[in-house]
Amino acid sequence: MQLWAGVDMRVFMAFISSKTLRQVLDCNRDVFLIHQRIKQVKLVPMEVNFSQIQGKKRVIYYDFFESMFGNMIIGSSSKGVCHLMFYQDIHEALRGLQQQFPNAQIIARQDRYQDQVKNFLAGTKGHKEGLTLHLQGTPFQFQVWQALLNIPSGVLSTYGAIAKYLKNPLASRAVGTAVGANPIAVLIPCHWVLGASGSMGQYRWGTIRKMALIGWEAMKIHTQKSEKLLKFV
Repeated sequence: MQLWAGVDMRVFMAFISSKTLRQVLDCNRDVFLIHQRIKQVKLVPMEVNFSQIQGKKRVIYYDFFESMFGNMIIGSSSKGVCHLMFYQDIHEALRGLQQQFPNAQIIARQDRYQDQVKNFLAGTKGHKEGLTLHLQGTPFQFQVWQALLNIPSGVLSTYGAIAKYLKNPLASRAVGTAVGANPIAVLIPCHWVLGASGSMGQYRWGTIRKMALIGWEAMKIHTQKSEKLLKFV
């Protein structure tokens, strides 16, 4: 754990304790009033007839790779990344991609969009280039996904807060459904959304992975802040 997270396990676990999560939520009730982070991720709606055009099948390129949070499958169209999921079984992961785009031609091949994402997740040059996500979804789902992207780094929110931000305070359950339908793991940070009580809640790719993501990101931000403070000591 210390080699992976960079801190003692007890310190890491403190970042994801229920008490800490509750405190983070309490300190960030107006999360969307905080200065928004630089838009590094752009959402582009996928046309309804994306899978077929002029009688010819559209193409989705895909690749498998290993991230620090687990194995991932990534898919991309001619306009950007359209699929990014954690997986345990390669065949199941590929079936999931085919089910998402049943009328498209699925081809194993790397491209620049995929490389940008891999660099982004690795913290290298890709994070400076900006990323384009070419996604299928309803207008409401796009509103929710954009709201997730508007949450500042290291800040947590709730389904209710997002519903309120979208000026639909009674839509917490619908927000939860849209968050769960997010087709892009990590980059669209659905793991930053907790239950109103501070509970971890559900996560498409497992609660343990959600805890790992939140804890690792909190630890990194804490370390960066400590390093900045040391410059003035």
